[in-house]
Amino acid sequence: MLNFDLCFVTYHSRRWLPGCLAALANAEYDLRCLHLYFADNASADGTLQQLRQLKESYGDTFGSFTILPQKQNGGFGAACNAASRAGASPFVFFYNVDTEIFPDAFMQLEKMIEQSDDSFAGFELRQFPFEHPKYYDPVTLETGWCSGACMVVRRDVLEKTGGFDETIFMYCEDVDLSWHIRALGYKLRYVPAACTWHHTYTQPDERKPMQLLGVALGDLVLRQKYGSKKQVAQWEKAVRATLEKIDSEVSLKQSLEDGLRRIKRNRRDYRNFYKSQIQNSGFAPCFADENYSFARSGGFYESHPCGAVIPITVIVRTYRRPEVLRLTLESLRWQTYPHFKVIVVEDGVQPVSQPVVQRASEWLDIAYLAANAQWGRCRACNEGVALAQTDYICFLDDDDRFFADHLETMADLIEQNPACGMLCAGSVRSYHTRAADAAFSDPLPSMQNLSREKLTALDFFKENPVPIQAVVFRRDVYRQCGGIDTALNALEDWDLWLRMVCRVSIAVTPKATSVFYVPDDPQQFAKRHLEICRYREIVYQKMEHYQAPVSAQQVFGEFWRPEHHEADILKKAIALQSSNTWRFSHRLRAIAHRWIRCLQHFAGPEDAMLPGRSAVELTMYCERLQGSFCWRLIHSLGTLPQRLKNRKP
Repeated sequence: MLNFDLCFVTYHSRRWLPGCLAALANAEYDLRCLHLYFADNASADGTLQQLRQLKESYGDTFGSFTILPQKQNGGFGAACNAASRAGASPFVFFYNVDTEIFPDAFMQLEKMIEQSDDSFAGFELRQFPFEHPKYYDPVTLETGWCSGACMVVRRDVLEKTGGFDETIFMYCEDVDLSWHIRALGYKLRYVPAACTWHHTYTQPDERKPMQLLGVALGDLVLRQKYGSKKQVAQWEKAVRATLEKIDSEVSLKQSLEDGLRRIKRNRRDYRNFYKSQIQNSGFAPCFADENYSFARSGGFYESHPCGAVIPITVIVRTYRRPEVLRLTLESLRWQTYPHFKVIVVEDGVQPVSQPVVQRASEWLDIAYLAANAQWGRCRACNEGVALAQTDYICFLDDDDRFFADHLETMADLIEQNPACGMLCAGSVRSYHTRAADAAFSDPLPSMQNLSREKLTALDFFKENPVPIQAVVFRRDVYRQCGGIDTALNALEDWDLWLRMVCRVSIAVTPKATSVFYVPDDPQQFAKRHLEICRYREIVYQKMEHYQAPVSAQQVFGEFWRPEHHEADILKKAIALQSSNTWRFSHRLRAIAHRWIRCLQHFAGPEDAMLPGRSAVELTMYCERLQGSFCWRLIHSLGTLPQRLKNRKP
């Protein structure tokens, strides 16, 4: 078995330690191979005393149990370095204390490490209940950076980097270390089968003030170390919204100023690192998103390991593209939900994919059907469904991919919505010239999330809101609808969904659990678009016979949203009128109204006449007020001192 040094940073962590240690003690692994190091950042809540008590209870359970009191709180990275230097195991596991590891996590982690060659230097566990939304390659599991909450690094590579950058107090230090590893030519890998609970959020979409501050400052450090001069100059614009939130938190202003001064002191070292380590390394960082990678939708989807056994059949249709098919079957290898079967249907007179299917049978419950004729893509689907024996079925084209949690998420959706006959997930649309040649990158500009919080029949009547691989349906519903229309060579999935939504209810999750590819080449895209346009007319003619019960509320909901209710808009308008910006700009607008007629924007006494106005009038009032020259001028003058202070950090 592999030996791991588990490096923990504690700071007022008393309440988390018992659960974390109990979960580690229940791990299905040789616990003598786990060496625990706790670097405490001068806690004042009794954390050190509790660690000593826990050492008495668990000291003989693990390979070692070492407590490392730090003289002061030097930040997360500095404490991680102190803990890692105390050990000697070949794998260093940086792990938060507000966690509880799954029993089989170390076995799964060891399995992935042994399957990976030495080019993979870092491994990240999957977090429950909220999986980190950053993109990873569904075929290779390669990712752009690893979260420091549950990150394993080969010790020899960690020593080459020098460890975490101790000038970063907290947040983004894991991105920095990950990028340093990648700049040295190594790769990072996600391990979705190795899981840990991470009690980081008390509620979905929680935004912590200290996290906002830390990420904003960390982003500036990353730009100084890994970005061009232009990217450094773009920092204030990139985090403007965050800085405005911090500006409203009086307690954070001093921390922001201290952080900016610290970054300024180290700026020369940061730029020297960029010139010596990054500029000519070929490594290209991603600054376009706060996740430093493309982020899949549904980041705050709460994962629930499915308690029921719900078998699902995945039907893969292919046409003489064995290498593309191989990659798709490889993505199925990493599914975290084990209760599924695969049927590969190969269209065409001379099938060539059987060897690929045979190799995949080593890790998949898979069957192969060769048409030995020109069936067409639609008949291939129907023939596959005819072979399926499970109650639930989904399609996967040979150039599309499932992320590792796709079937797990769909099984959980089925368990929560047993009466629904059609279940839909979010997806990612990726623009590539050839999916088979797509290597891992951080392709923000070429990817787009397609997800919905809810779906009704009306959504399908307007357009096709879900691609073919993002839907799981009941087999009996498919048969009742007559299957896929073999007369269609495009939009066949939309036509099927239209017939289904007329018969059954729909369940949906916004989490993006699959990726599908569309041609990036303009000529290929135009050819594909023209074909779709031609078949859209055919589907339109068929719609004459598709009818579904629709309530008046559903129709009205297409035009009315609760967030546009008069009361909400009125509150916003009153808040604007209570601001200092309004008080000063009101007088200026009155002068402008009197002397410069072209600048009038709700000047005069009618500004105070908010109650009684309609939602439309209130919305227009807010938009015109904030868009007026006078408002923008006063607001700009009010924020000028802070912007000047942050201009040259």
